[in-house]
Amino acid sequence: MALFNIEIQLVNGVARPDIPATVEMHVNDSVRYFCNAGDFEVRFESGSPFDKGTFFSITDSNPRTLIRDGKYFCKCFITIGWSPAKPQSGGDHDVKP
Repeated sequence: MALFNIEIQLVNGVARPDIPATVEMHVNDSVRYFCNAGDFEVRFESGSPFDKGTFFSITDSNPRTLIRDGKYFCKCFITIGWSPAKPQSGGDHDVKP
């Protein structure tokens, strides 16, 4: 059983999972999503490989086990904003009288 670390990347203003074409995932493998660009969400709206429901949302980097085979489309979102870890997201306002 393999563990796949999949980065959600911001590429030209578009959030997308970086899944190399050579990756072959199988039932019982694990997937961990992460994002260095900001807070993220990976959303499966029409079925998920991680549970038997129709809607599944991931917002953390905990590994999850693939329990269903098939092809599943996900939508990726990245929230970019200020945090102590990303102080470059802010800027000074120099207001003079």
